[in-house]
Amino acid sequence: MERTRIHTLRKEDVLREEFQKVGLSEILAGINLEVGPNDSPVQLEKKLRSAVQRQVKKHVKNMALEDILDFVKQVSDGPYQIDIHLLAPPDTEREKSIFTLLAIAGKITTEDIIPYHPVQVDLKVFDKTQNAFTLLRKELLDRFHMRHRGLIKNMDEIGCFLFADVYKLISNVIVNNTFHSYALTQSEYLQFKIAEYYYLRSYNENKHIMPDDIFFQQQLQKTMKHYSISLPDMNNMEVLYDTTFTLEDFDGSNTEVPLSKAVKNLVIPRLIKTMSNIREKTKQIMNEHSSYAKAFQMKKNISPATLSMMQENQFRWMYGEVELDNDVDLQKFQTLEMEFTELRTQLGLKQALDHSFRIRKLGRHKAAGLYYPYYKATVIDIDGPSSYAHELGHQLDHTILPGQVLSETINFDPIISMYEHLVEDNVTKLPNNNEFKVKWEKKRSYYFYPSEIFARSFELFLSKSMEISSSFLKKEYTSPEYPLDQDFLNLIQPYFEAMLAIHAEEPMKVAVQ
Repeated sequence: MERTRIHTLRKEDVLREEFQKVGLSEILAGINLEVGPNDSPVQLEKKLRSAVQRQVKKHVKNMALEDILDFVKQVSDGPYQIDIHLLAPPDTEREKSIFTLLAIAGKITTEDIIPYHPVQVDLKVFDKTQNAFTLLRKELLDRFHMRHRGLIKNMDEIGCFLFADVYKLISNVIVNNTFHSYALTQSEYLQFKIAEYYYLRSYNENKHIMPDDIFFQQQLQKTMKHYSISLPDMNNMEVLYDTTFTLEDFDGSNTEVPLSKAVKNLVIPRLIKTMSNIREKTKQIMNEHSSYAKAFQMKKNISPATLSMMQENQFRWMYGEVELDNDVDLQKFQTLEMEFTELRTQLGLKQALDHSFRIRKLGRHKAAGLYYPYYKATVIDIDGPSSYAHELGHQLDHTILPGQVLSETINFDPIISMYEHLVEDNVTKLPNNNEFKVKWEKKRSYYFYPSEIFARSFELFLSKSMEISSSFLKKEYTSPEYPLDQDFLNLIQPYFEAMLAIHAEEPMKVAVQ
């Protein structure tokens, strides 16, 4: 398989590229939000808007006028748009009043206002337009933003005018267009979450809770069946109708109006998580390219016995290249070979001859195993054979579907949703001074990174569902990041069974409970 060409190794450029791949503005790439696990969608939105505003101000502050105008056109690529009209020096009383009010709003004098580029902006939101006035190179006082203001001396004759801060305007257009365009890419996710909403309400309240629209009910039940979401036994159960979501919310058919509050409450946390995942993915990309060449090039001066074992062993059936550290005990390695043959037979693993398998000393990496998708290398520490199942999970995640990562597809979302809930609950129950909980607080986003959830879930599937006992698995899975709830095990079993049953020439068919 041909590797994706690397155009840059500058972190900021790689980050922008990754954001562009999922259709997000490069302005968002410069934002690293500090969010808490209990932040509501409203709090997340407020943090995002503030962060984007700071980024816009930084981005626009030193731009030439032409560049500002071009930038505004670029961000006005959705239903939220800004048209800018430069204002000539004032002539009429109306124009002089606007300039006077702009000067007050910008805390400058009317004589100094021209270099700050006074403009009229047309604010377009879907089919509605309103006009406002602002300065392109100066913040306006908060009390002027999206407020009508006039001069007492002539307000009765010429009225009031709407004013707006340019940085707030641009940032809000970016955020609103992002919400809208992102929601369009998340139609399957939104259907799943809306179905989950009605399921959870019915289950928690022991009532049959459904929308009042008959056709919506039918569509909802089809989605629940697709994801194997089973409602409680409805015999003799009270029926309540919930209008939180509409059919248009569910099927995404009405794209000509702003997102409803209920849909935004689903989209915003998903967007914030996507941004966090992209940053984590970029970090992994950078780590991969910075560490692989230094640590995982084939070593020189390999002993003849080790070199011979590297060339002929059971791992070579699957991997195109096998590397062993000189300190690997070759007799113990032969035992691992037999376990590997047994494992690949049990799982029906296919050859991955474009991949390498390496047993190395990973002390400086502080990891028992590593997987490098770009270099197609699966690596375990000389003291950590039990990490292999986890790294194999990463390998399968990146290779089962060419060009896709399974953990980033909609079919894996139900597992992510339940995993996050269960692990969050596990950690909450730990005492505050617990070693894992302290580590968790610092690395929470890493633990919830989709590919890590995939690899840990794969380990549990092998250990608990398939009941495999192997040197490639941990002896116990008692740590909080491994949920042993039976509902979760019931959820992951059909997923990974379907994944392992896939034939290379067939599309993946995943049945999720």
